[in-house]
Amino acid sequence: VYSFNNDVWFTGNNGNVYKTQRTVSPIYQYYTGTSFLINSIHFVNSNTGFVCGNGGEVFKTTDGGINWSNSNSGISNIDLNSISFVDESRGVVVGKSGSIFLTTDGGNSWVQNASSTNRNLLDVKYYSDGIYATGEHGTLLSNDSGKWNAVNTQTDSDIRGVTGISYG
Repeated sequence: VYSFNNDVWFTGNNGNVYKTQRTVSPIYQYYTGTSFLINSIHFVNSNTGFVCGNGGEVFKTTDGGINWSNSNSGISNIDLNSISFVDESRGVVVGKSGSIFLTTDGGNSWVQNASSTNRNLLDVKYYSDGIYATGEHGTLLSNDSGKWNAVNTQTDSDIRGVTGISYG
């Protein structure tokens, strides 16, 4: 689930994306163009959004979700769990076995980053001054200078979410 202004987005299986409003309104269904399990959705404004999912799938919309195009150049066939963008150009996607991919061109191409874990990464948040990624068995990774660093969380529980407005 992701909200931007008055729009609320959620995803499902078979490549489907759904949109509604914060107020009582109908739910609209959009199709990305291919059937896959979508695990995460993120919009940077009311028109530009991204989804990621199993099989290394990343799709982008520039018209508010009506049309979607494949945007996973450079990403291997690996399950992706979370996607986040700080602006229309810079984004990050994370997934299975500590996989991290970054883009600086709005998802046209992605570059794999070395992470310090083999654990599945479950969520990621890209802030203007850094990135946090969370995962299985207490995994918390931070990146504020181009390198991923493990944070000692002193827990073995899965960390399934990260939120907030600032990295620091």
